[in-house]
Amino acid sequence: MQIGTKSDMKKVFKILIGTTLLLYLLNEPLFRLLISYQPLDSRPPIHLTDFNLKRILDQKTEGRDLNIDDIVELASELTTSHLSFTPDKASANPNELVTTKKANCVGYAAMFNSIASYLIKKEELQEQYSVQHKVGKLYILGFDLHQFSNTPFFKDHDFNLITNSTTGEKYGIDTSVSDYLGVDYIRVK
Repeated sequence: MQIGTKSDMKKVFKILIGTTLLLYLLNEPLFRLLISYQPLDSRPPIHLTDFNLKRILDQKTEGRDLNIDDIVELASELTTSHLSFTPDKASANPNELVTTKKANCVGYAAMFNSIASYLIKKEELQEQYSVQHKVGKLYILGFDLHQFSNTPFFKDHDFNLITNSTTGEKYGIDTSVSDYLGVDYIRVK
């Protein structure tokens, strides 16, 4: 098709806008369809001791009764707003990340884990929900992504897993991916 007339250009423009809108709307479902995570190990939780971060959390939750969706949303929002991604070595301690603001996937997962754990305990939901900092592998269409690179950066990937002990449901969250792609929930094998 040769683009020459104004009508042809409008058609191409409409197709581009439609495709962009469709990809935006299907971003999260498409990501979960194509990419899955397999947990291999866990990292120990790091309890929040930073007074300023606790104060921010207490102010944002004052007078509110949070459910697990609210907790995930707030923990994700604070993690992604406080951190910027670096592929370099960085602290994984959320109490330090509040100041350094640079983290890789380990720091993102640790920060989310600490905030979510703090809020779950604050809302007295620890009997029903737990959050774990997981280390695992990423799979794209069933293929191990990590086999294609020998760099330590792609050796493994950190994410979080929230478990509802009442229903057995598990929710995977990867805030480092969420920061860049806007994907809230991930698929865990």
